[in-house]
Amino acid sequence: AVIEGDVDTPSLTFNFDHSLSKAITGTLGSVDKLTVAKGTLSFDKEPTNTISMVEVKSGATLDIGLNTLHSTGDKVDGEGVLFADNSTLKFTATSAEEHGKIRANYVNISENGTTLDMTFNGAALKEGESLDIQLFEQSEDEEGVEIEGKFANLKNNARYDFVDAGDGKYTVTGVKSASDVVESANGTANNVSTAEAWDNVDTSKTTNTTVVAVAERLAELSNSTNIKDKKAYVDALTAVAPEVAPMVQKTQTETTNQVFGAVSSRLTGGSVSSASQGMSSGDNVFERVAVWVQGLFNKSKLDDTKKAKGFDADTYGTAFGFEKQLDRATKAGLGYAYSKTDIDGFMRDTDVKTHTAIAYGEYKPSNWYVNGIATYGWSDYEENKNVAGVGVKADYDVETFGLQAMTGYEMNVNGLAVTPEAGLRYVHIKQDGYKDSADQRVSGNDSDILTGVIGAKLSKNYELNNGMNLKPEARVAATYDLINDDVNSVVTLANGSAYQVNGKSLDRFGMEFGVGVTAEVNDQVELSLGYEGKFREDYQDHTGLLNAKYRF
Repeated sequence: AVIEGDVDTPSLTFNFDHSLSKAITGTLGSVDKLTVAKGTLSFDKEPTNTISMVEVKSGATLDIGLNTLHSTGDKVDGEGVLFADNSTLKFTATSAEEHGKIRANYVNISENGTTLDMTFNGAALKEGESLDIQLFEQSEDEEGVEIEGKFANLKNNARYDFVDAGDGKYTVTGVKSASDVVESANGTANNVSTAEAWDNVDTSKTTNTTVVAVAERLAELSNSTNIKDKKAYVDALTAVAPEVAPMVQKTQTETTNQVFGAVSSRLTGGSVSSASQGMSSGDNVFERVAVWVQGLFNKSKLDDTKKAKGFDADTYGTAFGFEKQLDRATKAGLGYAYSKTDIDGFMRDTDVKTHTAIAYGEYKPSNWYVNGIATYGWSDYEENKNVAGVGVKADYDVETFGLQAMTGYEMNVNGLAVTPEAGLRYVHIKQDGYKDSADQRVSGNDSDILTGVIGAKLSKNYELNNGMNLKPEARVAATYDLINDDVNSVVTLANGSAYQVNGKSLDRFGMEFGVGVTAEVNDQVELSLGYEGKFREDYQDHTGLLNAKYRF
């Protein structure tokens, strides 16, 4: 339930998980009695006045976080702050001075199953250091706070030891670092550096709510002794950092390769569906000019490895252009492509929109040919990350320059067209630096990929009785990255702490396979259907080709 507006009320009772900030949209004034009957109540909205009585019933939890709960009730009136059997109090500390606290005249704690759950981060206490936390303080108009009973359990903590020093004071000693927790959970070196940087964030010194939420959630998970929480801690560190897997590299490379494939359909050799040449106009009427259009459809997948989490990506788009036959042996053209990629990664979803300008040409004086394609692409990335339930957003731009040069020779072997070819593909990727919603400044970087390609295409024409021509074809090629840069990012937090994420590249060797069939329905209509797959260790991508051509 949500209460609209300001609240002054005799009583508030919560029977399920809730927070005061979400339960009450306005200000919270005087409250005679606040009851946490069931679930967990986050005390994240301090009243403008006081609360006479706070009652945490059996099995319920009061989480005051970094806030101060002020109760003016007296024991003689049966008021104050009361913790029933099996109830829990949680609070957070970011320093010896900045921590959750309860100011009251009277506190009563059952000694039957009650639990005190404390969360610290590295900014509050380092390994080997100790400090005293005054959790219960006297109300402003009283000389002292009367405390009856004590918590039966001080919840075990993976990083800190707690001792009840009496009179509402607790002595805390750091025994492990954040990196110790990561290593015990089999985290990576990248996780360790991320943990150390975020462990230095003092949430009392920032007004960015996302930074506060991320830091507090990381601290809470790092403090937990629960095995699932330790794994969640490592997962959250992986999520908050830039992608380790070559997501940007492969997205930009495959988008460029799709454009290469679309343009190659206008050239000799090239992609498997080259006979189709998309949907064109003017090939007969304007002998030396043609206009073409072709769809782009791709699905790729990188498997999880010990070094990096994988991702799935789906790309849809279109490419079109025009070309001119300059003379009998020379062709040149220009084109444009637009594609949209949806990437489902580990604890993050990324949307990419890419525009690509294209220039290409071919020289074929005989059965031998050489052709080249140049592209310039600019992409917009919108990333949404889930850091242990906290949303972190990022927007950044990527530029890509691509070149492909291929040469081959057309041969006829017993009626079978055989075209061996070889060439090079080059992609330069420039990723701009950016700042995400968690105030992480991520450095820009440049990477280069130079790939050697060698393969062949086979095809054969079949003329049917109804006058239709069918041309099945197949293509196979081996690729090897002569240059394949890893992408490393330096991340600087708002407090000056920094960490480096060392990215991973794919295996250098790959194979490409393609099959397709082209149907020349009549002198004007030509249809083709094809498939191309690219495979490397732990990586695969699949492209479907559906083209139509109409001759005027």
